[in-house]
Amino acid sequence: MGRLNRSIVQFGILPVAVCAMVASGPAPRVMADSDDDNGSPQNIVQVVNTTDSNLMVGGQVQLNTIDSSVVEPANAAVAYSSCNNCQTLAVALQINLMESKVTTFQPENLALAVNYQCFHCTTIADAIQYNIDVHEGDDGSPGRAKHLVKEMNRQLATASHASSLAQAETEVDAVLQEFQDLAASLSIRRDEDDRDTRAAPSVPSPATPAASPVTAGSAAAPSASSSSAASPSPSPSPTPVASPSPSAAPSPSPSPSPTPAASPSPSAAPSPNPPGP
Repeated sequence: MGRLNRSIVQFGILPVAVCAMVASGPAPRVMADSDDDNGSPQNIVQVVNTTDSNLMVGGQVQLNTIDSSVVEPANAAVAYSSCNNCQTLAVALQINLMESKVTTFQPENLALAVNYQCFHCTTIADAIQYNIDVHEGDDGSPGRAKHLVKEMNRQLATASHASSLAQAETEVDAVLQEFQDLAASLSIRRDEDDRDTRAAPSVPSPATPAASPVTAGSAAAPSASSSSAASPSPSPSPTPVASPSPSAAPSPSPSPSPTPAASPSPSAAPSPNPPGP
């Protein structure tokens, strides 16, 4: 087992150890350990996310100047999620400036992402390690390395406010792109876990019983209100406004028709004509 793997077990990063750690305290947290042993520095970052629908980003940047012929730096990023609809990003950046002629060179760089009892989670670990040989003179790399540390620290401070995990990781990658002149000494390890390690949460089941009493109550209420609303509507119609109008209008109209003006006019015209001859 390598020195970094032993350190991982010691710091409880392995999934089983992390599960026990999460069970003892569910709050999300970022843990970082730096061991600045001159020839064998360690940079270990753990990000534990146990909050539903939460984006959590954590990281640490370590700059080492190694004045030893034996160079064994260790860098590890471990991201762990145990929640629903959550996103987690762990970033470990280690820069090692080697000032002596190296006879033993055994760097270790590890990324580990773990979903445990997680539904719809995305968990990413980025381990970034630079091992820059400067023992033959200053070629500008130390100054560039310090600038990279500053920029990455600034980015990590704002990454937790990103709108998504993809945006946070893209912004971290953008910082690395600014330092392509150091890419020859760059080692990147990336691990991603987006598996569903538990069934979908039973959020819809409480909603169904809560909806059924409301439906029953609301169905009873409208039926009563609709019958009471329908009964007033026929009750004004029996109060006839039309029935007085036919009784008043037709009764005066037959009374003028029996007074005939035509019957006296034929009887007055023939009576004077016969006594004339």
